[in-house]
Amino acid sequence: MSETKYNEIQLNKLYRRQFDICAFQVLSVTQEGIVIQLPKVFGENKTTEIPLSSKTKALYKVGDYADLTLSYTVTDGTASSFQAKYWGPTPAQFVPASGEKISKA
Repeated sequence: MSETKYNEIQLNKLYRRQFDICAFQVLSVTQEGIVIQLPKVFGENKTTEIPLSSKTKALYKVGDYADLTLSYTVTDGTASSFQAKYWGPTPAQFVPASGEKISKA
């Protein structure tokens, strides 16, 4: 497999915070993409599928991390809808050592 090419934004801690990039652990790989856990504001243990191309999806196996930015609306303390921006695989230096499902490194 070829070496992953990262966006400069993914490699800089300050930029990651500025663009609200989080590392999401891949819970499963499906025919359409990857499944990740949503933040607690969506409810306990809520997951969603992030659609990816076949080529991009092939980069992942269960337990890997993907960089995403989630934008969502919160009403009465609960998120109701969201949009996700996919950045790519999480660079090794931002993969949480503790095995968290969502990490804002």
